[in-house]
This record gives sequence, C-alpha cells and structure tokens, in this order.
Amino acid sequence: MQDNMMISNSPDSISLERRLIIREGIASKIKLSICLAALVFVGLTVPKYSVIVLFLLVFLLARPKALFLKENLTLFLFLVTYYAMTVFHGEQETLRAFYNILIIQSAYVLGVYTDWRELPYWPYNSLLALIAFSLGFFFNSFYTFQYIYSNYPFLIGTRTYINIWTNELGSPLALATFTIPVIMFALPSIYLLSKFRFRMIINYRHLFIISLLILLILSGVLSLIMNAVLANRTPFIVFILSSITAIIYLFFRQNLSENIKMTLAGLIITVIIISISSHYYDIDMIYGLVKLRFEAGIETSRYDLWIQGFYNIFENPFGGGQVDVSMGEYWFHNLWLDIVRASGIVPLLFMLIFQGQHVRSISLIIKRNKDNFINLSIISLLIGVLSLYLAEPILEASVIFFAFTMFFVGSLKNMDHAISEASIF
Repeated sequence: MQDNMMISNSPDSISLERRLIIREGIASKIKLSICLAALVFVGLTVPKYSVIVLFLLVFLLARPKALFLKENLTLFLFLVTYYAMTVFHGEQETLRAFYNILIIQSAYVLGVYTDWRELPYWPYNSLLALIAFSLGFFFNSFYTFQYIYSNYPFLIGTRTYINIWTNELGSPLALATFTIPVIMFALPSIYLLSKFRFRMIINYRHLFIISLLILLILSGVLSLIMNAVLANRTPFIVFILSSITAIIYLFFRQNLSENIKMTLAGLIITVIIISISSHYYDIDMIYGLVKLRFEAGIETSRYDLWIQGFYNIFENPFGGGQVDVSMGEYWFHNLWLDIVRASGIVPLLFMLIFQGQHVRSISLIIKRNKDNFINLSIISLLIGVLSLYLAEPILEASVIFFAFTMFFVGSLKNMDHAISEASIF
C-alpha cells in the first residue's frame, strides 16, 4: 500500500494529472468558443442554415432534466394553440407553423437546459452566449444598412428595409428590432470598462474583455446612428429608459464618483464614434430626417392601435381579428394584443402564465447576485425585450428574434437555479 501511495504521489503522476487538467481546460474553452461562434451565426438569421445551427446547438448542449417541465409545457401549449389558430384562420401554412414551433421551443430548451457550469467562466459564459446572439443580429443589421446606404440611398428617406438574404423589401422594423440587444449591452459595457486600469491590458484575458466591451459599445452607438438615419424612435426611447434604470440601480449600489466616471467614459466614447462616423455618412441629411421624424416626440398612432386592440379582445376572443385599414397598419404593435388578434384569448393566457413563471427567477438573480455588470446587463436587456413586446408585433415580425427572447428568459431561469445550487453569490 505504501508503494502504491508513493507511485500515485510521484512527480510523474502529478505532472500527468496536471497535463490532463490543462488539456481538459483547453478543450472546454474550444467548445465554448465554437458555441459562441455558432450563436453569432444564428443571430445572422441566414435562411435555413441559422435554424439548422440552432438545432445542432440544442442537440450538443442541452441536457434535459426533470426540471422546468411546467415552463416548457406552458410554452408548448402557447405555441400549439397560437399556431393552430393562425392555421385555422388561414394566416399560416401548417408546415410553416410546425417549423416556427420547433424554432421557438428549441431556443428556450437551449437556454434553460444548457449546463454552463461545465464550461469555462461561469456564470459569465451564459452572458457571453446572449452577447454572441446579439452581435449576430447587429452584424446582420449593420451590413444591411451599409448595403442600403451604398446602393439604394434614395430608400433611406422612405424608411425601407431590404433583407440581404432574400433581397425583399420591408419596413425598418426588423433593423430596429435587431439592434436593440447590442444597444442594451452598451451601457453595462461602459460601466465595466470604466473599472479597468491601463495596467490590466498586459493580461491577455483582460485584453480580450476590454476588446469585447469596446466592440459592444461601438456596436451600440453605431446601432443608434443607423436607427437615427432610418428615423426609428423605439431604440432611442428604450435606451433612455434603460439608462435611467441603470442610474437608479447604481445609485443604490455604489458611490456618486463611480456614476460620474461611467457617465464621462460613455460621453467620450460616444463623441469619438460619432466624429469618426461623420466622415462616412451625410450628417446634414441624417439631421434633416431625424428632425422630421423626431419632432413629433412620443406621439404615435400606436396609442389608437392599442385601444382598438383592447376592444378586439371582446370582439374576436378566438382570433381572426383585423386592424382597421384606415390606420395604415397590419398589427396592433403589441405582442399581447397581436396574439389575441391572430389566435384569441387562450394562447394569450398561456403566454401570460409562461411569463409569470419567470418573474421570481429574474428578481432572485438580481437580489442574490452582487456583480453589477451581470445585473445591469440583465436589467437592460429585460427592458429592451419588454419594450419590444409592448410596442412591436415581435412574434410576427421575426420568429428568430422572438426565439432569442425565449433563449434569454430560459437562460435566466437556468442561471437562477444554478446560483441557488452553487450558492456562490
């Protein structure tokens, strides 16, 4: 026995064990990198291929357990009742409805059943997954905007959107929606960047984090510029709401000097990016479009649409409702009201129950977690998602983006469970 103990504790065995641990660590980092790259690709919304990659990620990462069955069942019941009624009313083909159900349910399963603790940098890797998804949306939007601005500048004033993958015309709603997540990550990134010191750049890990934060801030500011050109007000309103909420949150979490430092850092970065952008875009044209569109303030036809949508609940409780064509719209521009319009009250009830099942998890994460960057990111992204639910027909506008919101709430449910088990915060 003594000989065996000497062998097991010999320098060679310790060295071998250390090498195995290093290899395992490298393999897990490679796996995480591939997953993040795949999520960026999903966010690019390449027809068919992005969905295939999403299904592959679910197959490779999701580990279904006897947890969160109620949440999965509620979401499934919502999707089945919603799409069954859209098929019944002739608004959706059966195959397309089945396809959409798979996409949305798969995104939630990926978020709620991926054990991020098995991968490096938990719990930040869960946040990195959301960032990767968001950057995919941004790259899609930025390339689309550049394509329109360079090839069809006359379309800018008409607020027209061109899908770069299908070359179809549409409204700027898709571009505005796709840019919301990176805009929401900009403020938390400014906060974390203000915490770094110059000497930290020497560390390659810190250098990567700083580079990622700069990319997120750059993406956020460029997204605001793009939306200004296309005169989309929603991203600006959402950003202001997010900023006010972040300032209130930080007021109770840290001292005034830290808030001032973060604000100054954000202003300096924004001015630099706008100055550089002025060399590439016609600022006078942008100013004219912005003034024309934004001088209305927060006045919008959506208020009248919401009132009409409320009455529609009683007039068409089983779906099949129509928006008054005199309003010049096809939707009520509200997730919940548009669910009733398309499919009736029953799917709406399932959606409200599903959303209610996640309220406690979100509040507990923010309460237990002491990391301001994670909390700011969750709060900001949550405000962005809820604002889009309130003001846009998000489910009908983009199934893949609605799937992203399901991945987001699934990830939060997963994180809450993991934190409560690990008790690390």
